[in-house]
Amino acid sequence: MSEKRVSPYPDIESITIRDGRQAELLGYSGDDPPPYELRARIRETLIIPEQPWFSYGEQAYLTRSLAGHFAEQVDDRYYFVAIDEEVIGATWVGRGRNHPEIGSLGYVYSHPRFERQGIATALIERACADFDANGGKALYLATGNPTAKRIYQRAGFETYNGHVMRRISSGTCAAGVDEWLFGPTSQKQVRSAHWGDLVRVAALYTRPHPWLVKDYREGIYSHPALPLHRCDSIFTAMMRRSTQPGAYLLVLENPAGGILGMASVTPLDGQAQAATAEVEVLLAPEHVTDAPLLLAEVKDRACQGHLERLLAWVAACDSDRRSLLETAGFVKQADLPGQLAIGEQRIDLQLLLCQLS
Repeated sequence: MSEKRVSPYPDIESITIRDGRQAELLGYSGDDPPPYELRARIRETLIIPEQPWFSYGEQAYLTRSLAGHFAEQVDDRYYFVAIDEEVIGATWVGRGRNHPEIGSLGYVYSHPRFERQGIATALIERACADFDANGGKALYLATGNPTAKRIYQRAGFETYNGHVMRRISSGTCAAGVDEWLFGPTSQKQVRSAHWGDLVRVAALYTRPHPWLVKDYREGIYSHPALPLHRCDSIFTAMMRRSTQPGAYLLVLENPAGGILGMASVTPLDGQAQAATAEVEVLLAPEHVTDAPLLLAEVKDRACQGHLERLLAWVAACDSDRRSLLETAGFVKQADLPGQLAIGEQRIDLQLLLCQLS
């Protein structure tokens, strides 16, 4: 049992962990970040533990988000459990400021000294309840931990794709969520990506897809031998790359806010190969025919940025992906036989080039 009580913190409740001790479960948002001293303890506990289990890009994002730097674009919520001001557990729910329907649950952590005390369960239940109460429809996460998976299943999450799980809120149907995100529409726009896209881009990249190679640079594939184990880290890595000179990140968006496609452009280096960039393109299966709209903007911005050529890597079996690139002016330059070793298969990789000038 827990009870709400008055506190100087924005949102706090008292809980009893399994060994009988009292703890406090605190909730914060980017609109009202925690005091600096508490942020420092949280950062030491969650973001930079002795053995961090997530990437530098994610650490950088969480550090800035926790301080409220992205509050105009995101509505991130942080939840912590503390005993005598020691942070012993934490988790995060991210979602776009203007799109509370879709969220991501991640970075669930319990201090090793307090494992099996129900801390993770309390954090997840509280985070899910708040998400639902604030208009949430679908929560995504990724885990390869069998114990964690069972905890998530008890909270309503189901296996979605590989190690990615999804929880559909009560009163919402999965088909309705997919229709909102990826349904047919005649109105679309291409724009630069921003941090508020994080969760909806995760929804795009974790969606089952017929292409073998979703993103060659990030190593994201659609194959049973390589189950998907990433969710939020996909976008944080892309945004980090987009800060390099000459790089950019574009999304194809529907009027409701669903991300139908994405393209990243990253120069090979800032010196000898600054005029050449690699392109990664992914579209929802229902919107592959919208590739010309997205790729036209890719090429326009490349020309504005004084790029001379674009490279793209394609699996030989992904004929649809190769065709859409060829329609945009890409030409095959090389075959790398057996380059991809996936399970017992050896799959050829192809290099395509688009000469801009």
